[in-house]
Amino acid sequence: MAKIVILGLDGATFDLILPWVQAGKLPHMARLLNTGIAGTLRSTIPPMSPPAWNSFMTGTNPGKHGIYDFTGRKSHSYETQFINASWRRAPTLWQYLSEMGKRVAVLSVPFTYPPEKVNGIMISGFDAPGIAGLVDRSATYPPGLYDEIRSQVGEYPMAPNLFAYTDPGDMLEATVCTIEQKTAAALYLYQREAWDCFMFVLGETDGTAHRFWRFCDPLSPLRDENPPEARVANALLTVYEKTDEVLGHFLKLASADTTILVMSDHGNGGNSDNAVYLNRWLENQGLLTFKRLEGLVRSGVELGKRLGLRVLPPTIKRLLYRLTNLPDMVESWARFSAIDWKQTRAYSEETPYFPSRWINLKGREPLGIVEPYEYETVRAHLMAQLAQWRNPITGQRMVKHVHRREELYTGPHVDQAPDLMIEWELDNGYSYLFRPSTGPRRASVSPLDGPERKRVKSGDHRDEGIFLASGPQLTAPMEIKEARIIDLTPTILYLLGVAIPSNLDGEVLTQIFADAYLATHPIHYGHALGSNGDGAAPSRDYSAREEEAIKARLQGLGYIE
Repeated sequence: MAKIVILGLDGATFDLILPWVQAGKLPHMARLLNTGIAGTLRSTIPPMSPPAWNSFMTGTNPGKHGIYDFTGRKSHSYETQFINASWRRAPTLWQYLSEMGKRVAVLSVPFTYPPEKVNGIMISGFDAPGIAGLVDRSATYPPGLYDEIRSQVGEYPMAPNLFAYTDPGDMLEATVCTIEQKTAAALYLYQREAWDCFMFVLGETDGTAHRFWRFCDPLSPLRDENPPEARVANALLTVYEKTDEVLGHFLKLASADTTILVMSDHGNGGNSDNAVYLNRWLENQGLLTFKRLEGLVRSGVELGKRLGLRVLPPTIKRLLYRLTNLPDMVESWARFSAIDWKQTRAYSEETPYFPSRWINLKGREPLGIVEPYEYETVRAHLMAQLAQWRNPITGQRMVKHVHRREELYTGPHVDQAPDLMIEWELDNGYSYLFRPSTGPRRASVSPLDGPERKRVKSGDHRDEGIFLASGPQLTAPMEIKEARIIDLTPTILYLLGVAIPSNLDGEVLTQIFADAYLATHPIHYGHALGSNGDGAAPSRDYSAREEEAIKARLQGLGYIE
C-alpha cells in the first residue's frame, strides 16, 4: 500500500540549492535531484504564505478557500484582524484522507490552528498562539499529544523570533536549535506507527532568508560594508544543511513503498534598498489625500497607543480586551488615521510585502466615496496608471502585471480579495521593500536611510518554490515542468488511491508517474465535498491576548511591521 512523506521547506529555492548541490554540500537533496523528479513549483499570486499553504492543502485557489493574507477585513470597516484555519472555506487534504480511513500526521503546517480532528495527529503551525513561542495543548490533536511529546522529547517550539536578536550569530543558533527540537519530535512520531501520509514543515528556511540574505549574498544592496563573520556569511547554508539532514533521516527510515516529496510554498530572493511608499504614489496620482498635519496625527495616535499599553494596569487592559474591540480600533487608527477618506478614491493597506490595493467603495468601506457605478472606471484608471509607473531613480518599469481580482481567482470568496493584485518588476534583480507612507514625507520610491537599512528584511518571496520527489510509483529521473502548488493535493490523493473531488482546481501531475502505474491505476473522480462555508462552524477568532502573541511572532519572522 502506497505511503507518502511530505517535507515542507517554507520558502526554499533552487537558486540556493542547486549551487550548493554542485558544491557537494547537500547530499540528500542531490540524491533526489539526480535520481528522482525535480522542478520548480508555481506558487499563488502573490506568493504569500497564507494563500499558498492553503492552496496547497485544499487543491483550490483563494477564491474558493478564502485565505488571502494573515489578516482579514472586518465587514464595513477599515479594521483588520488576524485570521486562522477556521476561516478557511474549503476542505483540506487531511479531511479527504481521514474520511477514507487513511492515517495522517500533520506537523507544523502553517494555517492549521485550531487543529483539525483528523484520523491521526496534528500539531499546528506558527499561527498557533502558544506560550512563550512553544506549542501548548490547544495546538495539538488530540490534546493529549502535547503531554506525550513533552514526556518523550521535550518542548515543541513554533518559530524563533529572529528580529528579537541583535547578534546574527544568536539568530542562527536559535534557528538551528528550533530545527533540532522540532525534528526530534517529528522523528519520534514518524516511527510511532506506519502513517499513510506524514507531513512535516520547517519554516526556518523562510525566516532565515528574510533575515540573513544580506550576509550571504555579496551583491545584496543591503549588505554591510564590513564583511560578516564566517558563520553568519554561511548562515543560510547552515540552515539548508540542517534541513538536508532531516531529509536524510526520512530517506533512511521510510519503507520501500513510501514516496518522499520535498516542496516549498514559494521561493526567495534578495531585497533592494529602494523602498516603495504606495499611498504616497496614490497621493501623487490624485487618488488619495492625506489630512493636514498628517504627521502629527499619526504621531499622536502612535504615542497614545504606546502610553496606553505602558500605563494602563494589566487588569484594565484585560477588561478592555475582553469587553471591547479597542485593540483593533487602535491598530486601525494607527494605520489609517492620517488619510482623508472624504477625498480618497483608492488606498493601500501597505503591508510589508505584496501590499493590497482597494477602491474606497461606497457601501463597502465605512467612508467610501466611489459610487458602485464608478467602480470599474476607477479601477481601470488605476490599472492604467500603475502600468505607466517608472522608478524615478532608475527609470525602470515598476509593475509587471496588474490583475483584477476576478482575473486571478474564481469561487464564492473572490469578493474578499483586494480589488487589484500587483506583480512587481524586480529592481535590478532584487525586490522592492514596501514601507508605510505615514511619518516623514518621502517620494513614492526612495532609498532607505542608514538606520532603517539595518532593520528591514533583506530577503523576500519569489514566485517559484521547489518540487523534489522519489518513490516506487514514479518515473525517474526527470524534470517536471509547469507544476503548480494547487496540483499537489490531487496528486497526493491519487497516489494514495483516494478519489479526486470534482471541485478541485489542481490536477494530478500524471507526468511524474510511471506508465505502468498509470495504466493499472486510472484516476477516479468523486463527488465534490461541501465547503466549510454556510452552515459550517463559525470562525474561531483570536482573543486580544492571542492576537498580541501572533503579531509578535509574525514580526519576528519578518512578515509584518
